[in-house]
Amino acid sequence: MNILEAARETRPALLSVSRCPSILYVDDHELLLEEVRSLLQAKGWVCQCAKGGADALRLLTSGVDPADILMTDHSMP
Repeated sequence: MNILEAARETRPALLSVSRCPSILYVDDHELLLEEVRSLLQAKGWVCQCAKGGADALRLLTSGVDPADILMTDHSMP
């Protein structure tokens, strides 16, 4: 099962949190960022996207909206 199939199978309601569960998705390909964001949002996830590691670190350390799950591309530069 690949990561997109796993996201389709996962139900955010299974997480015991008082807010909508969120994912920070990191990828250096703009098209994949938009496609994965659309897929995850359609399944009920709150999805933030970062185009690369520096952008992801900025989002993670901002403390504004913490992510429950960090999902990354396996071969980013």
